[in-house]
Amino acid sequence: MTKILIIDDSLLARTMLNRILKELGHEVIMATNGSEGLDMAGVQKPDCIFLDFLLPDMDANNVLLTLKERKIDIPVIVLTANIQSSIKKECMESGAVAVLNKPAKKEEVSEIIERSLNL
Repeated sequence: MTKILIIDDSLLARTMLNRILKELGHEVIMATNGSEGLDMAGVQKPDCIFLDFLLPDMDANNVLLTLKERKIDIPVIVLTANIQSSIKKECMESGAVAVLNKPAKKEEVSEIIERSLNL
């Protein structure tokens, strides 16, 4: 079973993604901000991370760069409501494996997990 960390400050977004991931057969752990998510990534060692672009304490690029600094090599998929291509480019340059628009659809979540983890 694949363990996936959701880092998102929105209860609705966490709940919706949690439901999708559980339907796909994954174990889910959740964090509500970047600091908590970074701590959980180091301790829980998830197989994959779904990361909201805007968090109360930092943005996705800060989380991605901190993961890199801490040598935590976990595929990260950034979720954003922002449709600007510059946001996607920044996240990819910071180490994200993909950027999905919110709300994520079950089919694209499944596809990106398979692609990210080579399942």
